[in-house]
Amino acid sequence: EFELWCRLGMCDRVAYLPTAIAKYAIHEGQLSNTPRAMMRHIDGRIAVLGRMFSEDGFFGDNPALRDRIILAQLRMFYAHAVAYRLDAIIAALEPRIGALSSGAGAQFA
Repeated sequence: EFELWCRLGMCDRVAYLPTAIAKYAIHEGQLSNTPRAMMRHIDGRIAVLGRMFSEDGFFGDNPALRDRIILAQLRMFYAHAVAYRLDAIIAALEPRIGALSSGAGAQFA
C-alpha cells in the first residue's frame, strides 16, 4: 500500500478532510511494535523505494533523492521506536541512519 500511496500522491492532489476516517491504535502486541515484524516492514518499504527510484521505476534513477527519502523514512520509524521504547529497533536503525547521513547509504536501497 505504501507504493500505491506514493503513486497516488504524484498523480492527484492530497486534500484535508475535517473528519476522522480512520483511527490509529497502539497496543503492545501489534506488528509495528514487535522488532522482527517492524524490521521486515522497514526493509520492505526501503525495497519499494529502491524500485521506485531505479532506472525502470516510477521516479527514475535518482540515487541522491532516493537516499534522502529513505533517510526520512528511517528517521520516522526511529521516532516511533523512541516514543514506544523499542530498544531493539532503535539499535538496528541507528547505524543505518548514520550511514545514510554520512552519504554511504547505497547499501540500504
